[in-house]
Amino acid sequence: MAKIKQIRDAKRTRAAILTAATKSFSVNGFKGASISDIADAVGVSKSSIYHHFASKDALLHALIDPFSRDIDLLLAAGATEKLTAKEFLVEYAQILLDHLEVVQLGSMIMAGAPAEVRKVAEAQRDKTVKILVQGTPTKEKLLRAKLALSSLTMTIAPPVRSESSSVSRSDVRLLVRIALDILGEP
Repeated sequence: MAKIKQIRDAKRTRAAILTAATKSFSVNGFKGASISDIADAVGVSKSSIYHHFASKDALLHALIDPFSRDIDLLLAAGATEKLTAKEFLVEYAQILLDHLEVVQLGSMIMAGAPAEVRKVAEAQRDKTVKILVQGTPTKEKLLRAKLALSSLTMTIAPPVRSESSSVSRSDVRLLVRIALDILGEP
């Protein structure tokens, strides 16, 4: 009997690797996740993982870079188009929803992530706060902006292990209104 040739699907394998990496990062954190565990979960060899991703860092970047690019685009728009706090927060909330799995992994990924990844995330947070703070950046305004951002983020995308209820796109207006209230905006 002739052996059936297995058809390989690189896109499907890559997607399966990213899914397994997401799960492994959520359970073990970035530092504790291993390429071997990810390969086992997908049912491929470690060399297959390395065929698609040069390193665990490259795998992390494949997960977080699309989110980071969207945030950078929003920050550029916020800096040049002078978006209102409400417009900015609505767009920010949409990005969170579009990248929900990655945002939920945030704390698990960041704890052991490479320094350059942490620096990018911190710089994005600082730029976001600056956009939200209107006028002179007093200590209260800065704290309100950080609180509004973290509240919005944690409500839309609670950590993976959280038992919090999910938030839908229809909840965005209410969440933004609450975040604006925290900011002291009308």
